[in-house]
Amino acid sequence: MTDAEIQPSAFIKHQLPGRVRLKIPQKRGDVNYFNRLEELFSDFLGINELKLNPSTASILISHENAVPFQDIAEFAKTKNLFNLVEEAEDHDETVPNLYIKALALAGFDRFDKALLDYSKGRLDARSFVFLSLIGLAIHQAARGNVLAPASTFLVYAFQLLDVKDINQIEYEQKADSEGE
Repeated sequence: MTDAEIQPSAFIKHQLPGRVRLKIPQKRGDVNYFNRLEELFSDFLGINELKLNPSTASILISHENAVPFQDIAEFAKTKNLFNLVEEAEDHDETVPNLYIKALALAGFDRFDKALLDYSKGRLDARSFVFLSLIGLAIHQAARGNVLAPASTFLVYAFQLLDVKDINQIEYEQKADSEGE
């Protein structure tokens, strides 16, 4: 495979002097890709501001007028970030390159961070769900439903103690893709 086949295609959505918005539909939802993009573009002198949105697969680049956008596009190509194409290819139906489990855990991770911020570090999402399931199990047991719902909630609660975190899932996902 050539680099052109590996690199995603980017197209210019709109452009003004010193400002360009790119779309990379193949990478919609791929947070790791956009983090890498941000990291590599931080080394490029002449970019004033970089706004990335993985959920819409867009990049807004504000750059100095003395720096032609073509130089930025060449930099991206040499760093294997993307190839600039003339027009948008039909990628509207492209699904992100993430497993459903990783997407669900990414959402859980965001909820976890928000809950930690809100509770000032006292309660994380896993503990919240664990306590909720224990509460539901007690409620069902008090209603006399010990064998069905109560025991099920308890099993689910204790299974949470064995759930891997998202970093482990991403590591396994990367190892799976390298082994193919």
